[in-house]
Amino acid sequence: MADPADVLLLSLEVEAAAARNAELSQTIEALQDEVLRLRRADASLFACDARQGPKLPSETVEGPSTTRGVQRDLSSAAADAREAFLVLDDLLFEVADIRSRILPEESVDFTPRAFSAEATVTGHATRCLEEARKLKEALIVKQHSMAAQVSELRRALGEQAESNEKQCTDGALQYAMLERKYAELQCKYREAVARQGELVLDRVIQSVSQPSPFR
Repeated sequence: MADPADVLLLSLEVEAAAARNAELSQTIEALQDEVLRLRRADASLFACDARQGPKLPSETVEGPSTTRGVQRDLSSAAADAREAFLVLDDLLFEVADIRSRILPEESVDFTPRAFSAEATVTGHATRCLEEARKLKEALIVKQHSMAAQVSELRRALGEQAESNEKQCTDGALQYAMLERKYAELQCKYREAVARQGELVLDRVIQSVSQPSPFR
């Protein structure tokens, strides 16, 4: 018979696993939203740079101060793009790490990407979004597998509970039968003792009532 405490612990572990999967799904959706936000921000940044592009030839006319101002703006935009790229690279690593833990049999590339003129923030954000989608697919597969395991465990727990209940019922019936047999044996014993006592008493009475031959 299984220990009820073990059955309860197993049931709690199953529920905890389902809860962890739900929390991980919410985390992935939040990561996807963040990647899309950074992608839109990067698109706005490059659109701003494109609008500023035609103004560059006027540097020779407007003077050194205007040129320095444009250079500062471009330098600040480049620094922001580099920072966003590095944040996306960290995000890509975290998403890939989570996917590798969910599906350890799949190979995941953890090599960091160096920032360069060719490596745009939009391109990196796209890679992050693709990795997040792969993670979501892996999570869905894992959830289906966990759901099947939970269903199987619940079925096994139900069968074990039914078996335990049947054993308890059978034990109660056996106890009732033994108790009844004990009562019957006890009654027979008392009747036998009573009959034996009556026989002894009859012999005593008979011996007393017979005249002694020595009188």
